[in-house]
Amino acid sequence: MTPVEKILWDYLRAKRLNNLKFRRQQIIEEFIVNFYCHSLGLIIEVDGEIHN
Repeated sequence: MTPVEKILWDYLRAKRLNNLKFRRQQIIEEFIVNFYCHSLGLIIEVDGEIHN
């Protein structure tokens, strides 16, 4: 994980955000997304220098 992804994961993990469960590096079809909340159908992607 990038430094920014690590910071965000500290807020999302262990149901710390509104008691929602997030998964990291979730495979959805042919994509690997950074963070995924199944109950909301929410995908969070964090772009950074690695994508340049």
